Amino acid sequence: MEWTETFFGKYYLKTHYPVLTEEKNKNQADFIDSVLELTKNAKILDIPCGHGRHSILLAEKGYNITGVDFSEEFINIAKEKSSHLNNIEFILKDMRKIDYENEFDGIISMFTSFGYFSEKENLELLQKLIRSLKKGGRILIDTINREWAVKNIGKLSRSWLVYPEDNITFLASNTFNVFTGKMKSEQIIIENGEKFEQEQDIRLYTYTELKTLLGLCGARIIDSYGNFDYEDYSATSDNMIIIAEKI
Repeated sequence: MEWTETFFGKYYLKTHYPVLTEEKNKNQADFIDSVLELTKNAKILDIPCGHGRHSILLAEKGYNITGVDFSEEFINIAKEKSSHLNNIEFILKDMRKIDYENEFDGIISMFTSFGYFSEKENLELLQKLIRSLKKGGRILIDTINREWAVKNIGKLSRSWLVYPEDNITFLASNTFNVFTGKMKSEQIIIENGEKFEQEQDIRLYTYTELKTLLGLCGARIIDSYGNFDYEDYSATSDNMIIIAEKI
């Protein structure tokens, strides 16, 4: 079983809803709207779309949205929340199995969703994403900044959160492997005295690595940011947000 199957299971929304606030979602949707510079009837692929927190806000701005995710629970939530819209569709599918070609004006990959798989699979996915774009189309890739992670992982080696309303305690042990470029988080969730274990294992790419991969796939970086407040990307930025264009 892949780590994504358990990590995005029964406890994901319980432990992430408090973090993914409406204010944060709106700020990020406004950022996407601004930096992609697309016309309001443009077609955007949100992949993976989760429970539609960006897709729905972008559709409400006038974009035609396709959201893809492998979680049936997330897709069902997204469909229910978007029932008032006719310019949005949600598809249940592993993102590695998409097969679009020259279809979208824009693509978004949010919340460090690129880097889930092996080196080969990550490259193949990126190739499929760029193939999905029309010529001149833009992709936004939002990830944790690897340079920041290398410097700060020691401070994050042990972390815990408490959700008193659900009687849940979340414990995490975090490491970064400089040889594989992977950040791993081994997590224990305790709910009403019962223990559940899961992990997260994500490949974090440097700016140069991602620039090279995008080049191999037929795209070029046109801009970068260090957060959703439009600050320039640097080694100390929490995030690395890349905007690339299909050549």
